Amino acid sequence: MKIWNNPFRKILLFSLLLLSFSSAQAEENQKETLLFLPLDNRPVCSSYVAKTMEAAGYKVLLPPDKYLASYNRNGSPDELWKWLVSRAPQADAAVISTDSLIYGGLVASRTHHEPQAVLEQRLQRLETLRDQFPVRLYAFSTLMRTPRASFGAVEPPYYSKIGLAIFRYSELCDSEDLIGLSLKDALTKKTLSTNLPKADLQDWLERRQKNLNINSKLTEMTRSNRFHFLAIGKDDNAPLSHTHMEARKLTQETYDLTQRTFQIIPGVDQLGLLLLTRAGNELKRYQPRVYAYYADGWGPRMLPQYSDMTLGQSVPQQILAVDGRTATSAANADVVLALNTPFDGIMMDSTAPSNQFFSSPQNRAYIKQLKQLMDNGYRVSLADVAYSNGADNGFMNELAKQGQLERLTAYNGWNTADNTVGFAICQGILTPQMSKPDAEKLMRIRVIDDWYYQANARRSATAFLESKNQKNAVYLLGPYQKPVHDLALGVCRDLSGRYKFTEKSNFDISFPWNRLFEIDVELKKIKRNNCLKIPLNNLVQRYFFILSAYLLKYLSFFNKLFTFNKELLYYLLKEVFMDNIDTAILDCLKENGRVTASEISKKVKLSIPAVAERIRKLEQNSIIQKYTIKLDRRQTGQKLLAFIFVNIDKTEHINAFRSQITVLPDVLECHHLAGAYDYLLKVSVSDTDALESFLTNKLKKSPASAVLIPLLLWQR
Repeated sequence: MKIWNNPFRKILLFSLLLLSFSSAQAEENQKETLLFLPLDNRPVCSSYVAKTMEAAGYKVLLPPDKYLASYNRNGSPDELWKWLVSRAPQADAAVISTDSLIYGGLVASRTHHEPQAVLEQRLQRLETLRDQFPVRLYAFSTLMRTPRASFGAVEPPYYSKIGLAIFRYSELCDSEDLIGLSLKDALTKKTLSTNLPKADLQDWLERRQKNLNINSKLTEMTRSNRFHFLAIGKDDNAPLSHTHMEARKLTQETYDLTQRTFQIIPGVDQLGLLLLTRAGNELKRYQPRVYAYYADGWGPRMLPQYSDMTLGQSVPQQILAVDGRTATSAANADVVLALNTPFDGIMMDSTAPSNQFFSSPQNRAYIKQLKQLMDNGYRVSLADVAYSNGADNGFMNELAKQGQLERLTAYNGWNTADNTVGFAICQGILTPQMSKPDAEKLMRIRVIDDWYYQANARRSATAFLESKNQKNAVYLLGPYQKPVHDLALGVCRDLSGRYKFTEKSNFDISFPWNRLFEIDVELKKIKRNNCLKIPLNNLVQRYFFILSAYLLKYLSFFNKLFTFNKELLYYLLKEVFMDNIDTAILDCLKENGRVTASEISKKVKLSIPAVAERIRKLEQNSIIQKYTIKLDRRQTGQKLLAFIFVNIDKTEHINAFRSQITVLPDVLECHHLAGAYDYLLKVSVSDTDALESFLTNKLKKSPASAVLIPLLLWQR
């Protein structure tokens, strides 16, 4: 208090505060500013990318969300252009999606009906940008994808019906251009072109040609130094497809461009972060060295789903895209890119039945190798590409159980292998520039999204929708968004509580594109009072709740006396109470003690691992004490059921009575009563003679003589 009595001390303190504020403001002003115009407003393309760069110390300028493409609208090329022109002077570098500026977003590039002249007019605006503003301009575009099938309004409407036939036609077109066709394939191609609806096929081919023309002109602009760097991404495709064929044509056209200024890269959704990382590296004059370290098996020879290149071909391309260099060993690398690949080289979706929580010998061997790398001080960024669209449950479960998950520099396991690898490279490079809390927060989001949701909750949500005969709702949730949200969040939180890295995470999820395919994970601060939002199903729980409330109220008093572990108390509160899902699981087990976790999961709408973990906790907490069987005693010869009231003549005989009566095979149950009688026995025997024998030879000869034995009995 005395410090405020001295005016000079007041002035000194105020000056120090002002200096501190000024220093912080100066540091903020010195941050490199990166303008980012994303493909659309999906979190993995926009907000999560911005969070990653901001955590690494950059200031990121994003356009207003209303101008970006979303699930129910195209973006606005004109408004995005105005925003770009107004904010470019504030940026040290700009990373822009030409799809957003020309078509209105990624989906719009596949579904638009814009004339070529309109597209070229929008393209010409970009030619003047670098003359107007001396900013490093990094652009990324896409080659139209060639999926085997597609649903949910992300392709022209006809594609959901004839997409597979179009894909086969596309394979044959590419093969014809590349090596020619056999007679059989030539006849197949002719049959497809004849039988496919002409208007639909023409629409698809014309839109592809417009896309190829725009990409060709973008490479011409790169040749004229309109861009500092241009990347063209190959969206979902295959080794034989129109996307593959168009990429080959562009490669032939751009033989004179070096990879310092132009690249064609597999994958699309990761391009924004790749180019932002490249921009940051070039501003800092930093060329990171990345060592690709594969799991045993096919490794670099593996051809992922949705790609036309093996990992051994595509990974070096993505390292080069961030202006990095491929290292020859971990010893001379800045980061180790660990690639968890399928041992047999066969990639499936993460919702496949084979994706269980059991690790293979190859999993355990690779985890041991990664542990050794981290023990030796190497930074390891994990690209989990054993499955597409989500994590490898067995590998991740073993990694977390061994305490190695939290030691990773970064983790990614989302969408396609190329998307995952791109993010893993970038975050492996950027994480050393982040604070530890920021890096952990970004990785928790990926673990919750890629592992808990994509590989587990999404499977449960799909099964739920199928049980409602709403299979197509996976592409447009509509009125099912709320029940699916609650189900998926429950699965994610169950899994989160199983592992140290996420056990204290408080989070929510949402479906920003109103479909199952992607979520947004919001990490929240832990609100301790939320831990008390628990069902009070019985009197014992109510008493325990009141006692806990008093403990929480007087924690400050306890802290003065001794160190009190608050987190432990909240954990105990959470563990003691059962919720409605636990009750539903118990109901299933009471109905059939041999019911499988798989059958229970369908009834309670949880993943199989989450159900198994809840049963384990119920057993651990002695809520489930044992499993038994129910007999049909008529078929075992015990047709008579009797209830016998017993009074004990002397108190000292009670223990002897209990010890004898509980070992008699005819006694099914023995209840201690309050009232006129001391005990009630439930007895099963074959007939009245057997009952008489039981009363005479066993019960009446007990050391604790029964004074009164009224009987209630019936034949079964």
